[in-house]
Amino acid sequence: MAVMVRGYDRGLGPRRLGRPPAIVGVVVLGIVVIGAGGCGGPAEQGATAADADAGDSPVVKTSTTEPGSNPTNTVSAPASVSDGQLVQRTEFEAAQANIGDNTTRPASTNTLPIELDPQEVNFGYLDPKEVVRRTVEIRNVGDKPVKILLATSSCKCTTFSDVTGVVIPPGAFVPMEAQLVGRSMAGPMNTSITLVFEGYDESPAIQVRGEVALAVKATPFGLNLVQGDWSGQLVIESLDGRPFNILATDRQPPRFIGFDPELDEPRNSYVIEWDLTQYTEDTLPHWWLVETDHPDCPILDLWVRHIATMDLSRDRPWRIEDRRVSLGEIQSGQPVDFAVTVLRLAGDTIHLVRSLSEDFDAELLKVERNGQETKCTIRITPNPRFQGLLFSKIEFMASAHSQNLDVIAKVVE
Repeated sequence: MAVMVRGYDRGLGPRRLGRPPAIVGVVVLGIVVIGAGGCGGPAEQGATAADADAGDSPVVKTSTTEPGSNPTNTVSAPASVSDGQLVQRTEFEAAQANIGDNTTRPASTNTLPIELDPQEVNFGYLDPKEVVRRTVEIRNVGDKPVKILLATSSCKCTTFSDVTGVVIPPGAFVPMEAQLVGRSMAGPMNTSITLVFEGYDESPAIQVRGEVALAVKATPFGLNLVQGDWSGQLVIESLDGRPFNILATDRQPPRFIGFDPELDEPRNSYVIEWDLTQYTEDTLPHWWLVETDHPDCPILDLWVRHIATMDLSRDRPWRIEDRRVSLGEIQSGQPVDFAVTVLRLAGDTIHLVRSLSEDFDAELLKVERNGQETKCTIRITPNPRFQGLLFSKIEFMASAHSQNLDVIAKVVE
C-alpha cells in the first residue's frame, strides 16, 4: 500500500551557477539570524510568504504490491484539506486552537509509526526574497490508520499545505509541500514544521536549512560588535567562482591580507580587514558596504550588529518590514520603482514618502492593503548630476508615526 496526495510536487526552478544542489524535504522550518531569533533582525519578525498556486485537492493514493502486478488505487482525502492551499500556523497560534474533535490530546507511550522522507532538507543558497518549495512524504509504516491533528511552523517565512485531519492508512503516505521565503538580508536560515498525531506524544519535525546570499558572499555575513570587537577579518568570495575586484569597503580602499591589487591578478576569494574604531555609538553605520566590479553584485551590504543599530522599540504603532532596500546598480537621472511592506498600519495610512538626501528624490506611487500588511510602491530618481555610491534614507510618514528606511544603490552614468 502506498498513499499519495496530488498537486504538490513542484520544483525549485533554476539555481545559480556554482551553488550546491538543493536537497528535497520539509516538515519543519524556522530561521536563525545573526544573534537574533525569528526571521528578521531583532524586533523585525514578520517575513511574508507568497501564496501558492491553487492545485488539485489532496488525495490519498494506495498501491498494492503483488507478484506480477502493481495496481494503483486513488481515493479522495477528507474535505477538511484545502484545495492546494498553503497555510502558515505558528506554534503560538496552534496553542490557541483546539486539537482534534474538541478533545485533549491523549497521552500515549506507543511508538509513532510515521516516517518522513526525506528527514532533512538543505535548499543551499537562496536569492533575497526567493521562494523555494519541497515536498516531504508523511508515511504510515504501521498496521493502523494514523490521523494528523496539526502542523505548526516556527517562522512566518514558512507555509505548508494543510494536512490537518488527514488520516493516513497503513502503508500509505501523504505528501506535504513546504514553502520557504528567503528574507531580504543575507545569512543562514533554519526553520521547522512540527507535526502532531492523534494518540501519540511524539511530534516529528524536519530541520530545513538554507542561506540567503548574493553573487558575492561574505563570511561571516555581518559585523558583530556585540562582544566588544570593533575590528576583524572577512572572507569575500564569488559564488560562481568568477574572479572580481573589490573596489572599496566603507567608502575606503580595501585592506587586503595576502593580496596586492597592484601586482596580483583578480581572484574569486579575498581576505580583508574591517575596522570600525573610527566611529562612536552615535555615528556607527547600520551597514558596512563592499563595492565590487562583479556584474551580479556591485554592492554587498553587511549588517553592523550593535545595540545602537538594533531597533528595539515596542511601542511603534506600525513598522516597515525590511531594514533597508538595496537596489544594486541604477542609472543616474532614471527613476526606479520598488515595493516596501508596512506591517500593522491598522486604521492609519502612509501619507507621504520623502528623500532625506539631495542625491535623489523619492515619491509614493501607490498604497495597497492586504490584511495587516500594506504594500507601498516607491519611486526614487537619482539626481542627474550624481554618480557613485548612494547610501541615504527615505522617510515614511503617517498620522501617528514616521519611520526611516535605508536606501543603498550604485549610481552609474
